Amino acid sequence: GNYSNPYVSKFNFETDNFAWSSNITLTSSPIAYLEGIPGYSGNAVSLIATYQGQVIILNINQILSFNATSGDQLWSRDTVASIYRPTNNNGMLLFGASDGNFYALNLSDGNTAWKTRVDGQNLIFTVNNDNITLTTYLIQVQNNQVFWSFGVTQQLGTNSGNRHDQSVGTLCSLDLVSGKLLWTRQIEDPSGSYGFSPGLVVNRDAVYLTENNVLWVFGASNGNLARTLR
Repeated sequence: GNYSNPYVSKFNFETDNFAWSSNITLTSSPIAYLEGIPGYSGNAVSLIATYQGQVIILNINQILSFNATSGDQLWSRDTVASIYRPTNNNGMLLFGASDGNFYALNLSDGNTAWKTRVDGQNLIFTVNNDNITLTTYLIQVQNNQVFWSFGVTQQLGTNSGNRHDQSVGTLCSLDLVSGKLLWTRQIEDPSGSYGFSPGLVVNRDAVYLTENNVLWVFGASNGNLARTLR
């Protein structure tokens, strides 16, 4: 549809027609294109999960649930903060947000299972009235631990001849059940900026974090840095 009349539709490829179409009320104007900023490519109106007969839709800071059979809206949740990297883990939707919190929502009703503060500056496009580039990583879950990372490149220089950007990344681990912050680590990248193809993988007791030409390996249980490869 358009900004004043958005809708969600289910198309049946076997019958070549729409099974249903539902009007939705959005609390923010939808982004009609995929942004080229790392971590933001999923912020156009998009399907992010299916769960027990529900279709879960994301629009910037709003999550909506529809009945997959009828198209009826079941519930809607507005976090009043941009949502980053929503991930369905057995009926719990995990995501970071621009208010500096990490959230866990129950997909059955949209209620908050827990939320935990993971950043003090707020994960937005400006910090202290200065522009930043925000990179957010895919969320990983292993052994009831949640792992997430984000990188901020703050543009301290005022022109091309005075570039001295400050680049800082944060890796954190939370308890999946309680949301307790287990540990957090800061990473500095001397290359001066965070890349567009970051990676986060957890294997056994190791967290592998890649960015630009650097690979960091951390202990999953304690967050200790084991080694760095360049």
